[in-house]
Amino acid sequence: MGFDVNYCFNIFSVIINNMNLHPLLVHFPIAIWTLYTLFEIISIKKIQEKAYWFYVKASLVIAGGIFFILAYATGDEYGGTEKIREIHESFAGATGIVFGVMAVIYLLVWIKREWPSMYVPFLPIVCTWAEKILNSPLRLIIPVMGFILLSITGGLGGSMVYGKDIDPFTQIIYKIFKL
Repeated sequence: MGFDVNYCFNIFSVIINNMNLHPLLVHFPIAIWTLYTLFEIISIKKIQEKAYWFYVKASLVIAGGIFFILAYATGDEYGGTEKIREIHESFAGATGIVFGVMAVIYLLVWIKREWPSMYVPFLPIVCTWAEKILNSPLRLIIPVMGFILLSITGGLGGSMVYGKDIDPFTQIIYKIFKL
């Protein structure tokens, strides 16, 4: 009688299939992207000049994207009306796109910095544009837009679980969308 990997996998599979993983996973992209946005907003020159600062922000926005994919994939229809679920899902998708754009931009610049001799058609042009975005006001505008979308998504998600009176921000969202 030894260790049975299949038995352990079957137990794990039963547990996972009977769990709603969305509430567990959804808080990771929220926390990571909130921290990333704060790091983009911080304009202390001493910090921004550090060589590692780029990699910290890149790692955060990319990791947030990975957790977003997992959270989005596990988002089931629990609570709230159909209209609220649809709006929540739409804002979640928009949030993922906005932060996903920043993740791709950081990834491209990272590739250019670490592997400058790597040749893929159009990569040098795309990486140059990505660097231009990171050196423009869009570096701040895009994450702030993403954070606004993230906040609305989170407010709607929270209202689906705890009701529309959970906090004043959620009540504002309900008034804006006439829910």
